[in-house]
Amino acid sequence: SRNVLRDSLASLAEMGLVTRRRGRGTIANTDLANAKCRIDIDPEIFIAFRDSGYEPTILSCNLAFVAEEDPVFNSKHAGYLLSEKIITANGVPAAYVKDRIVASILPSETNAVATLQTTSHFDFLSKFCNEPIIYSLSAVKATLSEDWFNRVMGLSEPEPILVLDEIGYGYDYRVLLHSFIYYRSSLFDLRFLRKSWR
Repeated sequence: SRNVLRDSLASLAEMGLVTRRRGRGTIANTDLANAKCRIDIDPEIFIAFRDSGYEPTILSCNLAFVAEEDPVFNSKHAGYLLSEKIITANGVPAAYVKDRIVASILPSETNAVATLQTTSHFDFLSKFCNEPIIYSLSAVKATLSEDWFNRVMGLSEPEPILVLDEIGYGYDYRVLLHSFIYYRSSLFDLRFLRKSWR
C-alpha cells in the first residue's frame, strides 16, 4: 500500500540509503548502502561484523549478578546482571563487551539468564525479558588500550581502540542496559553517518 511504501522510504532516508527531495524524487546512495561497519545502523556488533565479511563468534568471560548500583540506572533498581564477552572476527579477538542489564527486568529462570553467554544483549532482552532495545545513546571515545584489555585480548602492546559507552532504552524510554563496547580499531573501518537537519 501507499502508506507502507511511504514509511519504508522514510526509514531508508533516515539511514541515509536514499535521499528524498520534492520535485526530484527519491535517489539511492550506493556508497552509503555498501558501507561496512556502520555503527549507527548496525548496533548489533555480531551483525556488523558478519556484514563486513567476518565470521563472528562469542566467547563468554563472565556472567554474574552485581549488587551495587550503576549510576545510569534509576536508584530504585538495586543491582544488575553483568555479562562480559569477547567477540572474535574470523577467530581473532576483535571487541570486548561489558553489558549491564537492570535487575528488575530479568527473567526468573536461571536457564534463560545463562543464554546471555551465547547470544547478544539485544536478542536476550527481546526474547527473554520481553523488553527490546528501541533506542541507544552512545558516547564515543578513541583511546589506547589499557593493560586489562591487552591481557584479555592477547595483545603484546597497547593499540588504538574505540570505546562506546552505550545506554539502551526500551519502548517507554526506560533505561534497560548500560554497555561498554571496546573495538580494536586496527581491525575495522568503523563508520558513523552524520546527517544535516537543515
